[in-house]
Amino acid sequence: LKIDASGLTINGAAVGGGGAMEFFSKTTFSAAVSSVNFTGLAMTGYSQFRIIASDIAPASSQDMFKARVLNSSNVAITTTKYGSKVVKDGTLQFSSNSRGDFLLLGDTYSGYKTVMTADYSLTPDGKSVFLIADLDDRANTAGTGPRQVRASGSYTATTTISFGGISFYMNSGNIAAGSTFTLYGIK
Repeated sequence: LKIDASGLTINGAAVGGGGAMEFFSKTTFSAAVSSVNFTGLAMTGYSQFRIIASDIAPASSQDMFKARVLNSSNVAITTTKYGSKVVKDGTLQFSSNSRGDFLLLGDTYSGYKTVMTADYSLTPDGKSVFLIADLDDRANTAGTGPRQVRASGSYTATTTISFGGISFYMNSGNIAAGSTFTLYGIK
């Protein structure tokens, strides 16, 4: 192991690199939307993606915030091969291994904003997608907050996934105007 002006080397071979975060896009919605889709995200050159979202809220009433993997044709994969766990304020709130989506937050409320950082990656064999999301949710059933939520999950197939992207949406309604989603690629 050697560190000098030329960088880090082990037995004369350069090592290191990776971890660089590259900005792709940022969108703030001026009207309510049914979903936020990040498409055309070939994993070539990227080990994972990061999505930072703020001011996420349902357009009306209580709703569930979810995500799905998109195939290379940008169509949501809905087979029941998703597993999801949601831990809220340190307590397991939800766990399922046979879902048709990732559950990120089980009870969002209109008028209250949620901030999310989500990382997702495709395994080297191309058969699984992993998602970890940290959410700072500003409402609970009493309409107060905040509460800390960690959602994690995976989608696993028996053959290589023709991965195209990811979609975020509310279970039955729209994502409210003012929500901002920013996408980065991580090498």
